Amino acid sequence: MSVASAHPAPLEGQEFSQVKLWAWIGAFWYVFIAYTIATWIGEGAATFVNPGDDIPAMETLIWIITMDILGPICAVWVIIRVIVMPKLKSGSFSSDGLLVIAFFFMFWQDPLLAYSAPWFLYNSLHFNLGNWVEFVPGALSPNSRFISEPLLTWSTAYIFFMFWPVVFVCWAMKKWKNYRPHAGVLSLLAAAFLAGFTFDIIMELIFLHTGGYAYIGSIQNASLFGGQIWQFPLYEIFLWGGTWGLCGAFRYFKDDKGYMFCERGVDKLKMTAGKKTFIRFLAISGLMQTIMMFWYNAPMQWFGTHGDAFPEGVPSYLMNGICGEGTQYACPAPSIPLPRGADSISVGPDLQVHFGKLPAEDVFYQEITN
Repeated sequence: MSVASAHPAPLEGQEFSQVKLWAWIGAFWYVFIAYTIATWIGEGAATFVNPGDDIPAMETLIWIITMDILGPICAVWVIIRVIVMPKLKSGSFSSDGLLVIAFFFMFWQDPLLAYSAPWFLYNSLHFNLGNWVEFVPGALSPNSRFISEPLLTWSTAYIFFMFWPVVFVCWAMKKWKNYRPHAGVLSLLAAAFLAGFTFDIIMELIFLHTGGYAYIGSIQNASLFGGQIWQFPLYEIFLWGGTWGLCGAFRYFKDDKGYMFCERGVDKLKMTAGKKTFIRFLAISGLMQTIMMFWYNAPMQWFGTHGDAFPEGVPSYLMNGICGEGTQYACPAPSIPLPRGADSISVGPDLQVHFGKLPAEDVFYQEITN
């Protein structure tokens, strides 16, 4: 008996539709995003973060201004090249066009590095309105709204600095397949990850030395330049480079109709072409958001809560009143317990205990003595 006859095809209408599953996951993410952003704006927390009194180096200031201008320009170029021109030519959106739009909405996850602890900082000289992490359900890190998410630079960077690395990953996979025609899936995935790691190392070593952002509370023994403001955690290479690698691999492994894994089955849906395109967009978004959340942001919470003390001399345009002098909170360190939100017990910069909104200090003492 052949393999095909041993596993008869399901009856029409009984096929498992991957596109429906991923579209529902995508819809969930967009409801979650809408709730978070709407709450952030509705609570009046979308406000400019003052960079403080420290004066940056001229090269840092030039870099910040350049990126705030160049970011939107690069994003517009990608939108025209990947979304608009193919749409005008064929009358429909390509997978790449939908992928670029999905990448833009992944930007909402960018500040989630500070979900558990404020160990990653942006330069508030960028145009910013703070960020929305405190309004994500379950967020623990108080004052994380002062991490100044660069709206012009990084919202647009999620268009070009997601798409270009993903294209590079696919190029590397193609080159490896040409070199090794019999390369299997695992071999191609290894090529994808290696390409993602390489792109991340080059990009971040350049960006970190510009002063645009800092992995200020990373694990120093697991970082390049550990103990310096521009320290670079090696696990970032694996996690963020791996995110590029995975996204690129899913783009590479398309079927004969040009659909990614998450789009398969869309042709069997009985609906208009426009609705099918929207379902494809939700499905692609569901897959990409899930990759970034569970490959990158979820593991980063462990690293963020196990980091070392901040290096000395962090300038005000990176600190932004998040912790340390002038705030209620000591900056994270191995010897400092992490607060569980703004109302919890916390340790101040003077190492005094603050009891938040507990009914009475006696409650605390009773719990630790029983």
